[in-house]
Amino acid sequence: MNPVLVNFLFVLLITIFVGISAVIFMKKLNISRTIIREAILVLTICIFGEITAGIILSDIEQFLTILPGVLVLVPIVSGTRGSLMGIFNSRLTSGLHLGTIKPNIWQAISLKDRIIKENILGIVFLTMLIAILSGVIAHYFSVLFGFQSAGLFKFVFIVLVASSLSDISLILTGIVISFLCFKKGLDPDNLLFPLSTTISDIISILFLVLAVRILV
Repeated sequence: MNPVLVNFLFVLLITIFVGISAVIFMKKLNISRTIIREAILVLTICIFGEITAGIILSDIEQFLTILPGVLVLVPIVSGTRGSLMGIFNSRLTSGLHLGTIKPNIWQAISLKDRIIKENILGIVFLTMLIAILSGVIAHYFSVLFGFQSAGLFKFVFIVLVASSLSDISLILTGIVISFLCFKKGLDPDNLLFPLSTTISDIISILFLVLAVRILV
């Protein structure tokens, strides 16, 4: 039998065993089944999403090396997206639970909701500030540790473009997912955060490539 297939089946059996054991253990502790039911499918989807992000990165690695040092920016763009979107999504879901934000998608994306508008403007400001700082720090750290850098301007431009476009997409995605979940009676906290993180990893890499293409 193919060794790869054997390894896959072995890992699959271990995963099933661990999953069943976890369910039994949580049942004994009376942990809410709602959390498990709502999160397990989403987390499974996220596994495949993260693998997809890794495959995309592996496939475009040679393209990213066209500009020296650009690979240094991958964790910067991806990591800061997760942090900023975590802030936005947590405030979004808290507002839905408290009733201060109404689950009206059109009102939200058209910035007619004051709370959402303030949060979006805050995220946009932080994105631009952190993008500029990230580009500057990445350039000088590359030089400091002896790595070739594409240049200060190019680093800042790439991070700024990739981050801004990613944030626009992720803000819209976060609003749609959280509002639809809330209207369906699902807890958006169980679904939005893992989905947002996975989508962020894929989108940030794609927009990073787009920014590099603009310069090249």
